[in-house]
Amino acid sequence: MKPHILIIAQYFPPDVAGTSTRAYNAARGLRSQGCRVTVLTAFPHYPHGTIPEKYRRKTCSVEDHEGIRVIRTWVPAISHYTIARRIALHGSFILSSWLTGALRIRNVDVIMSMNPSFFSFFPAFMLKMLYKKDIVHNVDDLWPEVWYDLGIVKSRNFKWVLDWIARHSYRVPVAITPISHSYVHTLTHKYHIQEDKIFVIEHGVDTSRFYRTDNIAARSLEGIIKHDADYKADMTGTIVTTKQPSLAPQGNLTVMPASSKATENCESELNTLILYSGALSIGYDFEPVIKAAKVLNEKRVRFILRGAGTSANDVENLKLMIKQLEVKNVQIKTERLPPEELVNLLNQADIFLLPMSFVGFDMGLPTKVLEYQALGKPIVCISNGEAADYISKTRSGLVSRDRDPDKIAGLILKLVNNKQLATELGNNGYLHIQQNLTLEKIGQRFMTVIGTRCRYRR
Repeated sequence: MKPHILIIAQYFPPDVAGTSTRAYNAARGLRSQGCRVTVLTAFPHYPHGTIPEKYRRKTCSVEDHEGIRVIRTWVPAISHYTIARRIALHGSFILSSWLTGALRIRNVDVIMSMNPSFFSFFPAFMLKMLYKKDIVHNVDDLWPEVWYDLGIVKSRNFKWVLDWIARHSYRVPVAITPISHSYVHTLTHKYHIQEDKIFVIEHGVDTSRFYRTDNIAARSLEGIIKHDADYKADMTGTIVTTKQPSLAPQGNLTVMPASSKATENCESELNTLILYSGALSIGYDFEPVIKAAKVLNEKRVRFILRGAGTSANDVENLKLMIKQLEVKNVQIKTERLPPEELVNLLNQADIFLLPMSFVGFDMGLPTKVLEYQALGKPIVCISNGEAADYISKTRSGLVSRDRDPDKIAGLILKLVNNKQLATELGNNGYLHIQQNLTLEKIGQRFMTVIGTRCRYRR
């Protein structure tokens, strides 16, 4: 008998955040494996604190979302714009989710604490004590290490307390599922967690929402590019193909062949769109991107930075930087798009951007990386951490391991001028998603963890 799984996640769609996507993908993936899934989450509130009218004056709400039971519980209608407000929101969710879980949820077999990584453990632990069930603990970000890196927590005594809590949050669960291989070293060396308890499971992608519209007809065909190219990457992100790809059938996957007109000269191109889509927040460093855009001002290359800030001044600071640097080819879009319009915009891009912040966040792997790959476009990644390693390993883009605008501009021009390379890298990412990181694949991996580590009625 398949288990009944309780997922505890403060953030869940329609909240737009990488952590909510992770929780949604896990729930959908487990549901695809025949599991009964209940999600205990907050009223939609991220990041501006605007709670929809239908949830106001309620303490909780029960919904069905694609066969998943979603129980939403109260949090205050405040924004995430300051650390104090975030702590208040997290504390409110800990209490309200514990009370709601104790009163509303019965007969669960496994408890999964999903997000926020540090805080979701508390209601999970309290419900574990109530129901005597095993916990699987997800790790999207390393907390409290992020606070230390950003200088938010400096007191040695307070750090000791937070480390003590974090250590127990990792020791109590029967399994830990970090999204990034970079987290494993901290878990095993700082917190002394046994490695056989750790299972790295990436976010996964809902390929019914993120798909390539330039190839709708071809998706049903049999031919795909067989990627037998050998790649060599140096620290500047330069990638050299030593073999040419050949066409070969493989299942029903299809990727786009490189144009026969691909050439090192792209003077005939009218415009190339470089797109970033996601949070315009502290986790990403847009300064080198904007400076690289200025280098490319006369190269018929335009940039769109699309998304919303998570603090009061995120977007205004970007606009001010663009104005001060007199950059003409960067546009910021903050409107929230329906899914159909978003996928159409993403498919208009020629190249995707991933400008990771080098402080505090570079060990993680954002969901947008996998969504970019699902669209079959090459990625220019600015990172010296997990994202850089992942892009290099999957051969899906070019990497700059420093913030040099000239180097970043050079990588963009390399893809603009070499259509065959751009197509090959985009196809590599697309195939990696289809073969490894669909919701069904992620669900299978979670079920393997649950089946081997958790005790439940079978």
